[in-house]
Amino acid sequence: MPLFVWSGFDADFFDLSGESFVIPLAVFFGGPVALIAGMLAYARRDGYLATVAGIFGAFWLTYGVMLWLMHEGVVTASADMLGFLFVGWAALFGILWVASMRAHWAIGLITLGATAMFVLLSIGYCSEEQNALQAAGYVGFITSFLAAYSALAEMVNSEREEPVLPTDLSSFRRLIPGAR
Repeated sequence: MPLFVWSGFDADFFDLSGESFVIPLAVFFGGPVALIAGMLAYARRDGYLATVAGIFGAFWLTYGVMLWLMHEGVVTASADMLGFLFVGWAALFGILWVASMRAHWAIGLITLGATAMFVLLSIGYCSEEQNALQAAGYVGFITSFLAAYSALAEMVNSEREEPVLPTDLSSFRRLIPGAR
């Protein structure tokens, strides 16, 4: 949800100065929910999902608090500083994407989308290129829908003996007749 709303600002659907609207979504929803999901994944011994969810949670808490401090005038961040911040997040999500290639294709697409979004945000802020920021917003929308699909698939599949919605290569192969 925070990614979906934030992407609306980046895609230029709303005035970017109103981005403080994202603060409560990031600090009270995106961050804590992702951290809890990461802890639950860790308890299920899914180290990759625990890492991805934990990092997403850390991003939302960090970004939400940073926006809050900027909004209150405590912190002043230039466009270059934001671009540099997003370079770091792009690198981190790029590493997560590479690690996902083995089996988690649904989460792999989410981390790939996040990587592309952060790269575009970096370009947009560092070069003050509005088209890159808009493209980041659209990539963010796609990524938020992939995350919603992944969450839905996880819920639906946990209630069934056979996967209904594929999230990894083995469940995808079972849905195709004759696939091995």
